[in-house]
Amino acid sequence: MDKKLLVAMCEEGDIDEEELVHLSQLSEQAKMRPGDFDLDTISNQVCLEDFRFSKSQLFLLQHALEIPDIMYTDSHHIIPGMEALCLLLKRLAFPNRLCDLEKIFGRNRTVLSRCFNHTLKYVHDKFCGRLETPVQPWIDADTLELWAQAVSRKGSPYDRCVGFIDGTNIEICRPSDYATQKICYTGYKKEHDLKYTGVMAPCGIMFIMCGPEPGSFHDAKLLYRSQILTQMRESPIWTPTLESGFYLYGDQAYKSTPQVIGPI
Repeated sequence: MDKKLLVAMCEEGDIDEEELVHLSQLSEQAKMRPGDFDLDTISNQVCLEDFRFSKSQLFLLQHALEIPDIMYTDSHHIIPGMEALCLLLKRLAFPNRLCDLEKIFGRNRTVLSRCFNHTLKYVHDKFCGRLETPVQPWIDADTLELWAQAVSRKGSPYDRCVGFIDGTNIEICRPSDYATQKICYTGYKKEHDLKYTGVMAPCGIMFIMCGPEPGSFHDAKLLYRSQILTQMRESPIWTPTLESGFYLYGDQAYKSTPQVIGPI
C-alpha cells in the first residue's frame, strides 16, 4: 500500500501509529519479495519462444544494455536485472496481459507494470540516440557494402540500396483540446494518430526510428524533419562521393533524391 495513503489514513484516525508502522513494513516487504522466476529452470527452447533469445544471448544482451544485477525502481521495488530484462522482452515479444505475466514471474501485476515501465525507460534513456541517426559506430563502409550486395542478390535493380524507409501510424485516443485534435487527425485513416519514420536494414534490424510526429503530417514531411537526408549527405561513410553514395528505398510518398530512391 502507498505510504502517502497510509499517512492520510493515520491522520484521519482510520489507523493508529502502531498500525501505520506495521502496514508500512509489510508494504516494504512486499516490494522486496523475490518472485518465482528462475532462468535456470527454463529450457533454451522456451527462452527462444518467450523472449526470442537463447540463454547465452540473454546474458550478452544484459551486458550490452548495461542492465545492473539489481534494479531499483522509482517506486522502490527491487528486482534482479535478468528478471527485469526477461520481463521487458516477454512483454514486448507479443501482446500479453499483466495477469498472464503473474503466472510466469510470480509477482503482483502492479509490481510487474512498474518494473516493466522502469526497465523500458532505463533502456530508452540510455540508448535512444542510437535510433535517431544513420551515423553510428557499428555502421561502417563494409557493413553498408554488405547490405547493398544482399539487396542486389535478391534481383534489385538498385546496386547501392542499403535500407527500406517508411512511415507508420499509431492510433491514439482523441486529444481533449481542439488544436491537438486537428493536428493529430488523419483524414486518410479517419482517426487520431501519431506518426513515426522507420528504416530497416536488409538483415531485419530497424536501425532508425524517428518520431513521434502529428498524424496529419505526410511521410515526406516526417523525413525532412528527421534530418536523416542531411546526415547521410554529410557522412563520408554514406556518401564517399556523389557517384557512389548509398541510398534508401521508399514508396511513392517520398520524392526521389540521391539519398532516397523511389519505385521505377
